[in-house]
Amino acid sequence: ALCNGSADVAFVGPVTYIQANRRKCAELLAVAVEKGRSTYYAGLFTRAASPIRAIKDLKGKRVAFGDVNSTSAFVFPMAMIIDAGLNPVRDLGAIRMTGSHANSVAALAQGQVDVAALSFDSFDKAISQGGVDPKGVRVVARSIAIPYPPIVMNGRPLQRRGRHHGQARRRDEGPDPRQGGRALSLVFEGIGKRYPDGTVALDDVSFEVPPGQFCVILGPSGAGKSTLLRCVNGLAAPSAGRVLIDGVAVGRKTLPQLRPTIGMIHQGFNLAPRASVAANVVAGALPRVSTLRALAGVYPRRFQDKALDLVADVGLSEVHLRRRVSELSGGQQQRVGIARAFMLDPAIVLADEPVASLDPATSVDILELLAREARARGSTVLCSLHQLELALRFADRLVALRAGRLVFDGPPTAATPALLASLYAGEPDRSLRRRAGACP
Repeated sequence: ALCNGSADVAFVGPVTYIQANRRKCAELLAVAVEKGRSTYYAGLFTRAASPIRAIKDLKGKRVAFGDVNSTSAFVFPMAMIIDAGLNPVRDLGAIRMTGSHANSVAALAQGQVDVAALSFDSFDKAISQGGVDPKGVRVVARSIAIPYPPIVMNGRPLQRRGRHHGQARRRDEGPDPRQGGRALSLVFEGIGKRYPDGTVALDDVSFEVPPGQFCVILGPSGAGKSTLLRCVNGLAAPSAGRVLIDGVAVGRKTLPQLRPTIGMIHQGFNLAPRASVAANVVAGALPRVSTLRALAGVYPRRFQDKALDLVADVGLSEVHLRRRVSELSGGQQQRVGIARAFMLDPAIVLADEPVASLDPATSVDILELLAREARARGSTVLCSLHQLELALRFADRLVALRAGRLVFDGPPTAATPALLASLYAGEPDRSLRRRAGACP
């Protein structure tokens, strides 16, 4: 309400205030004070007889959290668990979202969970109302001090805050994410992928993609296109061979270093449908953001600025920023996906069937946008496609796969109609073979 100008004063949580203040929507008016204090604490509580003594003991346990937007019933407790070295998704036995502090206390008291996350104020309130026996519950861990929710007033409206050329950055802002990274080489050396059931997805695939090239991976369904792309960003591990990015082999130890240099655009968009356009785009900076900031949704201002610039670059307007992604058309959603992929100016962009679910006209628009944004940054694009006419139109180079093997590697002009028709021989969709035969 503050950011769209429909409210002048609001009572919000501290995390919401930080987000709104960074967007220049809110200025601090007052801070709540209770019993002479302007801070409070979140905690993790368990039953008195429980063997749980520390956060590390939560492994395999059921934990109740309140609302996902609650600072003390979700954000801080979740950060405490992560800081203790646990992965909430992998290590906790179950995560139960109860919707409120009171419901979490009730779930703990009734034995439905092993631990409840809530504020100490809410715990004291539950005791005073007779909802919990203080002798039957004890504290596992307490958070650092959290500011009480502030009252804020409207700041200036949200606007694009991109800097003009020549305007200096503050020394404490760090590297400018608008500056593209250096070009990197991409090499596939004898890549093979065999699944446990014996299926061979890739068989001795070798080629090199020079920096800045728009390389299209072509082939029928099941040819291994998606698997090849997934080997680049570590979503699939080759059974044989290796992928090298600028001479560094992709592997478990090198992925944290390499992932920020790789952008990904998905066939099904892979966006958070209930989140806003702005939130989805800025999420592309997650590899460069701390876990606590990511959980709280508080991104450094330089990334917020970059997201606003990218939304405009991909042809969306300010009115789209606060709109839920689920309200957008397919073409608009893929524009959001492209903006997200370029948040860290990746040296390599992987596009897995990015226009498979779009109509022909929108498909051309999206691929033109992808090619333009990649050229502007010198990024290498590895794009899998089914549509022959689009591949021939946009590719600097074609790499064709069939049954997991490389059957063609060269410029589009060298791909003869006979070769393209044989590539799709036996495909149930005969329109593909007719289009291949009609290709110049």
